[in-house]
Amino acid sequence: FAEGYNKALAQIDAEYYVLLNSDVEVTHHWLVPLLEFMDSHPEAAFCQPKLLSEKDRNSFEYAGASGGYIDKYGYPFCRGRIFNTVETDDGHAWNENFGIGSYPNGMVNRKNVIGHAEWATTVNNEIGKDAPARVVIKSNYNDETRELALSIHTVFLKDVEGKINLTTCIMEDSIIGKQVTPTGIDTNYMHRHVFRGTADGITWGRTLDNTATTISKDRRFVTNMKFNVNEDFNADELYIIAFITNDDTKEVLMASETKIK
Repeated sequence: FAEGYNKALAQIDAEYYVLLNSDVEVTHHWLVPLLEFMDSHPEAAFCQPKLLSEKDRNSFEYAGASGGYIDKYGYPFCRGRIFNTVETDDGHAWNENFGIGSYPNGMVNRKNVIGHAEWATTVNNEIGKDAPARVVIKSNYNDETRELALSIHTVFLKDVEGKINLTTCIMEDSIIGKQVTPTGIDTNYMHRHVFRGTADGITWGRTLDNTATTISKDRRFVTNMKFNVNEDFNADELYIIAFITNDDTKEVLMASETKIK
């Protein structure tokens, strides 16, 4: 495979080369950011766009490759994929941005990365604060067509400074699959609260008001969206989490959840 590319490229005289398989679907203007990157990084020898799955376009495509890793049980894996579970584009972006380097660590309202021993105390402290807004999710799911309609209502209970975004997440509970444990591979492990991706494909959320620098008390927003649920997802275990954040700090200001059925 590589030898064929090398022989072909030897016949071409160009500043940049594009290696594109015949089974790849490209998006509009997909080459522009690649060219901009190469022009602004003369030290770079090559670059690559995101490769997303044709079946689930919010998840990465790994084409079955092991990514150069293999665990102590002999199972191949790569970052972002464990067995049949593939990292979403949104999840990858959040992980890279917040830099949680080890587990079980996490964030409460996206403020600071803390260890699991601090979670309960931090959550209790947050619950005791006055809420800046209220978020209500209304859902209507059609079992036959798998179409899900969402109406998300946000009302602000006090003045809130900054640009405010609304992020809507699809979550699935009780997924039975493989899990590496201290004693080996558990093939009947129940994975809880699995992030399946954002409902609208907007990683950091849609801005409620692009012109406002402060959202005034009593302002109300209604956000509607409609989409078909992925056939691989179990609708009986799906729920929606919607939360509003400060666009600058990414801090979560208020959240709500509801099952789709």
